[in-house]
Amino acid sequence: HVGHAARNAVVAAKLAAAGFTANEEAIESEVGDYDAYFQVFPDDNSPLNDLGTSWELVNSGLRIKPYPCGGLAHTSIDAALALRADGLTIDDIEAIEVEVTERVLERIVFKVPQNELQAKFSMPYLISRALVDGHVGLSAFTDEAIGDQSILSIAEMVVMHLGVDLESTKEGRPSRVTVRYRNGRTVSRRVDAPKGGEVFPMTIDELHAKFNECASRTMNSTSADSLAKIIGELENVRDLVALTRLLRG
Repeated sequence: HVGHAARNAVVAAKLAAAGFTANEEAIESEVGDYDAYFQVFPDDNSPLNDLGTSWELVNSGLRIKPYPCGGLAHTSIDAALALRADGLTIDDIEAIEVEVTERVLERIVFKVPQNELQAKFSMPYLISRALVDGHVGLSAFTDEAIGDQSILSIAEMVVMHLGVDLESTKEGRPSRVTVRYRNGRTVSRRVDAPKGGEVFPMTIDELHAKFNECASRTMNSTSADSLAKIIGELENVRDLVALTRLLRG
């Protein structure tokens, strides 16, 4: 849906640049867009004041999703990965607590996933994958991976609830992950903004790794590396034949 809307915007801009016109009252006129879709909209039109002057991509910037799952879970995944990097001992874990904002609590809703879509919106599954694998990639969402009992047994330890001190900001929705060991010791990590945005951008190596993971499903590693190199220097490419040849797979 997001990609379709973006494509429509690009097509509309190209049509306008080519001289195409349209009804100037298409939005406000009787039975126009506004009347058709916003009949119960409040009389307050102030949200439209910035229309045409404020641009989300400019104001908020571009964020790349490092993990192929619900973006609302990404700060929790980052926190779990940070705990793992600190030397977490999986076999000694007794419980895992994930504190999130209200919006996350309402949308990352599945406990034990039954399929790929549920796994992408299952906090217990995502956290257990991050702690065990040290990465949440495409391979985590196959039928075989989702049914892995060693992962699901850890997922059963995960409890998610509202973090009363956590508030969403422009940069992201903070999360806190706390691991309690059988000996009573606890370790915790809070992450306020997800990796991939302005606060914690992905490195070039991380971007290449994500690209290669996706591209490897349709081409060999040599072709993927060549394609990444061309895309990385696209502004200097004079002939797109090599690019389109690689894109064909």
